[in-house]
Amino acid sequence: MNPKEYKKDFNKRWNVTSSDSDKEAFQKFKQRILTAFKRAENQLTGESVTNFCQYYAIDEEWANIGSTRLSKNIINKLQKINNIQKLCEAIGLILSLNFKEDTDYYLNDLQLSSKNYTKYKRSH
Repeated sequence: MNPKEYKKDFNKRWNVTSSDSDKEAFQKFKQRILTAFKRAENQLTGESVTNFCQYYAIDEEWANIGSTRLSKNIINKLQKINNIQKLCEAIGLILSLNFKEDTDYYLNDLQLSSKNYTKYKRSH
């Protein structure tokens, strides 16, 4: 079953009505992703941001605020994506990257308790 048929069957089964076109629905989804990932980028290790930039062949840009090094490389890339498959690929890549060890407070902001998530480390 293709995604459009699945969506149609799902909406019919659950009596969901939406007047959004596919383009409008994508833009709403993308905005939710941008909102969710807005602060996440600076919770990634510098090496992970570098790996993301290398994967997409984009120049790294960093801002130094005091002793803190901040990046908008990932959010800028996400803003440029206009294809659902490419956006999902980028989300998957981001979630496979390494987060800093002190992200507990950030994850709590996302309403995740320490019981509901596990930190994953990629093996090299």
